[in-house]
Amino acid sequence: MSPETPPARNLDELVERLYADLKTLAVRVRWQGPVATQPTSLLNEAYMRLRSCRGIEAKPKEEVLNIFAHVMRNIMVDAARKVRSHKRGGGVTPVPLDTGHSPVVSPDVSEDVLTVDAVLAELQARNPRQASAVEMRYFLGLTVAEIAEVSGMAVSTVERDCREGMKFLRAKMRTDSR
Repeated sequence: MSPETPPARNLDELVERLYADLKTLAVRVRWQGPVATQPTSLLNEAYMRLRSCRGIEAKPKEEVLNIFAHVMRNIMVDAARKVRSHKRGGGVTPVPLDTGHSPVVSPDVSEDVLTVDAVLAELQARNPRQASAVEMRYFLGLTVAEIAEVSGMAVSTVERDCREGMKFLRAKMRTDSR
């Protein structure tokens, strides 16, 4: 928001002003999970989760976009957990089926999302700025320049944070998969 633009009176007005930017964030989500998540649905769900939060309308645009990005990540992780729960039977005792052949199994994207979420939580505890940069890069597909703009940091700082954060992410995922 420019200095001459008065602050939003409420979340509805803020979302209306930032809708194009928020929709772009939702569109950039590159998660191809087992649950079809349309950008509009993702944005609407994020909006609904943030309705009870007070004071968001007074925050700068960059911070609001970061808040929405984090909520969108949580929505994707929740959807992946739900899929995993159903995949694992959702509390129902499985009955073994011996058909004599093994089925073709596609990669389980929901497990990948949950693994990345767990590693990001660990990175968040170690270095919150790197975790934020990786979150925007991995879950939202933002470029380094876009992350720098949204976070108000120098491009070189974001490059370093992304590089170091992704290095940590790859190393942890390699060791966790063994």
